[in-house]
Amino acid sequence: MKLFKMFLCALLGICFVQCDTAERRKAKAEDAIEKHLFETIDNYQSYEKISTEVDTLRDLWMANADIIALADELCTVNDDLEKVEEGYAEMKAKGKRIARQLVYRGYSQEWIDLLANRSKWEAKKKQLDENKQMLDSMHASISDRIYSMVYSLEMPKKPYWHVTQKFRISEGGQDSKIHFAHYIFDSKMKEIIFSWDENDYRANRLIHIVNGFAQDEFFDAVTEDEE
Repeated sequence: MKLFKMFLCALLGICFVQCDTAERRKAKAEDAIEKHLFETIDNYQSYEKISTEVDTLRDLWMANADIIALADELCTVNDDLEKVEEGYAEMKAKGKRIARQLVYRGYSQEWIDLLANRSKWEAKKKQLDENKQMLDSMHASISDRIYSMVYSLEMPKKPYWHVTQKFRISEGGQDSKIHFAHYIFDSKMKEIIFSWDENDYRANRLIHIVNGFAQDEFFDAVTEDEE
């Protein structure tokens, strides 16, 4: 019976320490987030915290600033490739329009203008081709680097943290809106490495890109408590 009581006391002590540590970790995260918002938004005075959840980080790459920076570069390259494709589509559409006019009308002012400015048309096509070739090369190079970096990541001795906060804030003098924001913290819960709002299209696209390189595995984070 005495042994059982000692075991129960030890178990309760461990639970108390873990709960206390979790609460302190949450408080540190909230302090850091409030400081971050105070420094980055104009309407901080309208900020109203609703809830905060802290979990170990599963996608380890999110704690690597170099991978995040490369993924951001890749997003820019993708945007530029889309512009090139839009340029091709515009030229193709114009060619089809001229062809229809020649078939049904036997005449096309756009065709006459094109013949008169053929060198400009050819120069535009050449520029698009060169841009696409350069961007395709950049895309392949950055993709290879991201892939290599993701698969060379090593398991940290202590976990990084993924904090999700729900808060309310007014925008442009309008009624306040609820936001869901994500924050990736270092192991000591002092530095925000990466953050994004669930409505942030670019950040979510960035995440989708890198997750495409990563294996569908969970990060078995070490749960060692720390101050």
